[in-house]
Amino acid sequence: MLTIEHLALSYLLPTGKELPALQDFNLTINPGQMLGLVGESGCGKTTLCHVLTKSLPYHGSITFEGTELKALTDTKAYYAQVQYIFQDPKSTVPPHMNLEHWALAPLKNLKGMSPRQAQSLIQRLMTEVGLDPELLTRKPSEVSLGQLQRLSLIKSLALEPKLLLCDEITSALDPKSTQLCLELLTDYVRRTELSVLFITHDLNTALTWCPHVAVMFKGQILEQGPAAELKHPYLQSLKHAAQVLAGLQAPAPPVNGAPTVTCPMKQERLCPWLMRCSKVQDQCLTQKPKLRPLSSEHQICCHVA
Repeated sequence: MLTIEHLALSYLLPTGKELPALQDFNLTINPGQMLGLVGESGCGKTTLCHVLTKSLPYHGSITFEGTELKALTDTKAYYAQVQYIFQDPKSTVPPHMNLEHWALAPLKNLKGMSPRQAQSLIQRLMTEVGLDPELLTRKPSEVSLGQLQRLSLIKSLALEPKLLLCDEITSALDPKSTQLCLELLTDYVRRTELSVLFITHDLNTALTWCPHVAVMFKGQILEQGPAAELKHPYLQSLKHAAQVLAGLQAPAPPVNGAPTVTCPMKQERLCPWLMRCSKVQDQCLTQKPKLRPLSSEHQICCHVA
């Protein structure tokens, strides 16, 4: 459904230098798949969303439903099929706007529904997920973040999209609201062919709710596969950090790159995790690993894993 190959994008700094945001980025999302994308802040996750919403130019190939993204000319139809849910729902609603106007707008503009048809559909969906339709009469400051984020999800799901981009959508929510949003998403994925790219820096959330996970670092994918089978050293480091924060393990000793060997090449030409990896071997210092298959559903970019 969505195939990304050798995607690259750099930002131009005021100094004239280029800052790479995505580098040789490769990712595949299948129909009906909820794929978690995890990585540190600043690794390029949100930039990827901006590319997929046709907001930024890029180098490489992005194929959606068999068509290269650059060749798509019917933008309106594309936005009906690819929806973007933001981290902070209140940033997407003008503070003075009635929530009903905000929630109904996509159905009227992208699906051509009448105001009455759109209102009926949104109210029905709200009732199904335990939201009072009376919320539509309020303004964003008069509802909780959890309520607004669930309404944001409903607003997008009502369009029956094929791909939903969820960018840190639970990071500002309390645990109960987080669970309600994730239950809504997973239930919809089970009942339809919706594909979800669930972007998060919360590894535990991704591993718990997403059957498949992709691990991202410094603008590229280091591993993609079943959540229970991931083995990249970076992923293991993230798991250990989560255990340390939870008080379940002691911190690991610091790693100062390749312990006893001087790296003979510029690091950007090698593995991006090299200088923080505790499993460095000689091959890691001379050759950049490529994304290679471990199975039909599992790919990894690592010499030693």
